[in-house]
Amino acid sequence: MRIGLIGTGRIGSFHAGVLARHPEVESLVVADADPVRAAGVAGRSARRRRRTWTRCSGTPWTRW
Repeated sequence: MRIGLIGTGRIGSFHAGVLARHPEVESLVVADADPVRAAGVAGRSARRRRRTWTRCSGTPWTRW
């Protein structure tokens, strides 16, 4: 399973840790508006980090 996680605040960081330990997750990419925070979470959990959702998905961010 490949997962992209947007947001590395308190809850996002928790989810990143859980997903990183899941045996079926082969790739975890994190994205956050704060590149320092994203890098910290990626260093602990993910294999790659992205600064923006556009770079993660190839499509622009959509606000609901």
